[in-house]
Amino acid sequence: MAAHANNEELIENACFFLSTVGLKQPEGFGELCTEDGIKCIIKTLQNIDTSASLLEACCFALYAAIGGSDEHKKLCLSTGAIDAIICLILVHPHETSLLETALTVLMSLSSQKKCVTAIVNSGGIGSVVATMRSNPTCSGIIKRGSRFISNVVERDPTFANEAVPAVVSILSCIRDQVHDQILVEELCKSLHYLVLVSENWADRIISADGVSVIEIAMKRNESNARIVHECDVLLQILSNIT
Repeated sequence: MAAHANNEELIENACFFLSTVGLKQPEGFGELCTEDGIKCIIKTLQNIDTSASLLEACCFALYAAIGGSDEHKKLCLSTGAIDAIICLILVHPHETSLLETALTVLMSLSSQKKCVTAIVNSGGIGSVVATMRSNPTCSGIIKRGSRFISNVVERDPTFANEAVPAVVSILSCIRDQVHDQILVEELCKSLHYLVLVSENWADRIISADGVSVIEIAMKRNESNARIVHECDVLLQILSNIT
């Protein structure tokens, strides 16, 4: 792939092939995706004139490459991948499919503390929160964004307050997708974790009428014990603050 770095169609097809193989057979993907191949993917991401479809293919391949490889994540740090991904988020604020894939990459990278530091230093938290607010009806973006925030805060709780503006997007998604039980459970788990870490998250949930949203989610999903539990615990925490 690196030998044909100027052939966008070939790189796009190669990226989709690599991502398909990597996600289906992660144990053997390291042999297929070489360091030169990853560098080629990142170089393509760094070209602001690259088409959205090619950028998405590159993000898919990069996600597959870093999934089980700390070495590949380190390579992302040293080759500017994080800056490139944050830049494409800013340049393509409403390409929802591309944004979902880019957030998936950031979500994976945020499992490492060194990557979290680099993401935060590049303005990653603010960029992700802005993306969530700009695409309120895209549940995939809200779900990935909330998981990214939880990962970042788990690695370094001092960053929790920077992500507080995401509260409104998460609550709106729970309200609008209240019957999507998998989504509601995941978002409530994120809120549960984040209010334990930061009282500012709890305060923002309360001021955004989040208590009523959580009560509705619990009532509409009363047959789901896990959702009822998450909502009940959240409401207890919030009641102690008020």
